[in-house]
Amino acid sequence: MPLETVFDVRGRIGFLQPNQDQQLPVYERYYLGGIGTLRGLRDVGPRDPVTNDLIGGTTMLCFNADFVFPLIKNAGMKGVVFYDTGNAWDGGYHLGDMRQTAGAGIRWYSPAGPLRLEWGYVLDRKPGEDPSRWEFTMGMMM
Repeated sequence: MPLETVFDVRGRIGFLQPNQDQQLPVYERYYLGGIGTLRGLRDVGPRDPVTNDLIGGTTMLCFNADFVFPLIKNAGMKGVVFYDTGNAWDGGYHLGDMRQTAGAGIRWYSPAGPLRLEWGYVLDRKPGEDPSRWEFTMGMMM
């Protein structure tokens, strides 16, 4: 059984800089939240101070730690327990401002392809945010 478990740690860092005197388009900026970055959160990053719309960041930092273990070996079903932390900013890296989530889920290598169903709980919930969120995806598992 110990050889069938996996402890996976991933980290990503990003820095964007516009060409010459141009501004970065909103669609090229960093946005965190969701099954690929911060499970349990969505729309993490800088917001417009007037409209409160998400405008994305020019810098980002994200870390994920997963412990994956067999649930039903013959069916290709695995369990996962995870911890995520990260954020996006409009310049600089502010380690004291990292968002945090933790949770659990199921990963299944089904006949239709890989499926992930994971529940993330927000450890540093802000006013107006949901305390948790379900995430689902089909396809390649990373």
